[in-house]
Amino acid sequence: MDFLQLMQQRYTTKYYDPDKKVPEETMQKILECIRLTPSAVNMQPWHFFLLSGNSKQKLVSVIPDFNVQRYQSCSHVLLIAAKNPLNDEDIRAVCSNEDECGRFTNPEKENAANAFKGKKHFADLHWRTDGYGSWCGKQCYIALGSALYAAAAYGVDSTPVEGFNAALTDELLDLRSLNLQSQVLVLFGYRSAQDSNTLDKRPKARFALKDILTVL
Repeated sequence: MDFLQLMQQRYTTKYYDPDKKVPEETMQKILECIRLTPSAVNMQPWHFFLLSGNSKQKLVSVIPDFNVQRYQSCSHVLLIAAKNPLNDEDIRAVCSNEDECGRFTNPEKENAANAFKGKKHFADLHWRTDGYGSWCGKQCYIALGSALYAAAAYGVDSTPVEGFNAALTDELLDLRSLNLQSQVLVLFGYRSAQDSNTLDKRPKARFALKDILTVL
């Protein structure tokens, strides 16, 4: 499907069919798309937790009442967590991975040591302004975009969820010990026939391009 058509047709699902589960093969394709998400200086400052079936109950207590029905009836839940704090070991791991993947084609100028210096410099720029947590959290929202539209490309419905208790999530999964902080949840599944947010019932509403674009 043309990407513009995908953007026009995707919407946030409010009611899922609890009897329809996303096939494992399809879910793996979506996860691979998320893995390939771009990030600033390729830092990839995130970690993902996938829940389905009984494992979803681990986080049901962090979901407020208005989101419980869609959380319980969806097929899979993805928690996107950000590195916080980002440390030198994280940066070195990225540089080592780039070396293993063959990104350094000129060893005299390109190597893991030099890459570390560059990435550390840019990371510290953000640390001095608003901290690693804010910067890494912004990168996680790029991954959120990948998740929503990868799912749509494979015919899977989705719902981004910020309405959850992130602090309690961190506690339940002991994320602080992993230097991680919860950012956002993504629900995946297939819409109910009674979903109230389908485009025939609630057409997509966006400002006209002329109202949000200034060409300089």
